[in-house]
Amino acid sequence: MSAQPTAGGPLSLLAITTSVQTEAALLHDGRIQTAAGDGQALAALLPAVRSLLSGARLEAKTLDAIAICTGPGSFTGLRIGMAFAKTLAQVHDLPMIAVSAFDVAELSAPGEIAQYPLVALAMGKPDLHYARSRRSADDKGHRFTADRTGLQAEIDRLTRECAAAVRVVGADLSSYKAGERAQRVALLGERAWRDGRVVRWRDIAIDYGQRPNAVVNWERRQARAAEGQPQKPRE
Repeated sequence: MSAQPTAGGPLSLLAITTSVQTEAALLHDGRIQTAAGDGQALAALLPAVRSLLSGARLEAKTLDAIAICTGPGSFTGLRIGMAFAKTLAQVHDLPMIAVSAFDVAELSAPGEIAQYPLVALAMGKPDLHYARSRRSADDKGHRFTADRTGLQAEIDRLTRECAAAVRVVGADLSSYKAGERAQRVALLGERAWRDGRVVRWRDIAIDYGQRPNAVVNWERRQARAAEGQPQKPRE
């Protein structure tokens, strides 16, 4: 585990990200401790969180909030991380903070000036990118899903329209140390806490980047049933 100083008043915040690797971070007493889980989220998340809380001599019920990376990212990882965070928040009546994987990718290092235009990438499928392009810090961004050709077309368009080089960050194009993603979720969570951007566990949702296949397939089956088409039984 590693420690990093952070500014601001007393706040105990647990940060979780399972959108790519399984990582957790604990902001407490003005410092951030991180833990990178070993293995898949289902087996790795609980030990990582336990190690952080025990190391700080804290109990989950004494936390102020839980920040969770909502995605886009790994479908299974996001579901496990969200279920874990929501359960913890529900049991201990804790507020939650949603952190986008795009914001995690965009976050500048302390003292670094953010550079725009920018394209942030989140983990997608093979040769498929979940992306968000922004012209400036005030731009809410344009979200799109594209293969490498489509991604390059968006980069070229931004370069022409902004007359400036486009910075691309995130996914496999950025190098992260173990625990760094969770650290960024904690920093963004702290910022949201100070701004009052917190929600209850019922009001937070996963951002899959696109509609899940299970939902699309279910809607197709419902449409075929409504049209009276025979349903092929699942084997």
